[in-house]
Amino acid sequence: MTAIKAKAFAKLNLTLEVLGKRNDGFHEISSIMQTISLADHIEVTAARELSLECDLPSLNNNENLAMRAACLLRESLEIRDGAHIRISKEIPLAAGLGGGSSDAVVVLRLLRRLWAVELTDTDLLKMVAEIGSDLPFFVNGGTAIVQGKGERVRQIPNNKSTVFVVVVPELNMQDKTKGMYSKLELGDFTSGGLSRKLEARIRGGGDIPDQLLHNAFQEVLLRTVPSVRKSYEALQAVGREEIHLTGSGPALFSRVSSQDSGRAIQLLLQYRHGENSFVVESTPGNCSPE
Repeated sequence: MTAIKAKAFAKLNLTLEVLGKRNDGFHEISSIMQTISLADHIEVTAARELSLECDLPSLNNNENLAMRAACLLRESLEIRDGAHIRISKEIPLAAGLGGGSSDAVVVLRLLRRLWAVELTDTDLLKMVAEIGSDLPFFVNGGTAIVQGKGERVRQIPNNKSTVFVVVVPELNMQDKTKGMYSKLELGDFTSGGLSRKLEARIRGGGDIPDQLLHNAFQEVLLRTVPSVRKSYEALQAVGREEIHLTGSGPALFSRVSSQDSGRAIQLLLQYRHGENSFVVESTPGNCSPE
């Protein structure tokens, strides 16, 4: 059978507010998320067994979120067919860009088609919430407000096309997200008001004012992680005044006026400052299989 292929888009958190700690040990968040054009490439083909192949050796195992999602789908629906999953990575690992979560959801979408199973998007939302907090957003992608611990997703009409420069500092931290949450202090918590205001702004067809963009982890990372501070200062050195963190980091982003402007900034970041960067634009959501 010919391989079924699709892109798995990365995301940016335009806001990421942490409201406080929940009784279940997780944190309550309110976040406006946006899918962007940076993407991994996924393909699945029919096979006797279920297997995964990734071009990054460290992800070529059964702990890969995509493999965990595939196993959950197969077991929960008692499917006997297999599949070979191939992932080609473009999204940097553990950067706050959601690559692993996006891969997992796209694999489920492709397997749903390959195995011809009755599984609605609502069913998919319930299933992926068991695997990770970022996954429910990627069921539809686009622009959405995400609340709770990530399981409550409300779609927003797609934000106007926006171009960003994304810089990915080096950061090696075990259990990064858990570690970053442990560093938050009471003063880092907010009410969710910035996310509500930005949602209203986007729904009204307005632009994205930088004063509404906020990330609870940004000041923590700038204070405690030298590589993030270095990348932040590199962005400042090439003229970027409004710089924002995505997820729990370490990736930073800044809006630019056009692709050409973004590429000029990317070259400066690369050759003057040695920074790993990308020029991306907002996308309307996870695409259909090719």
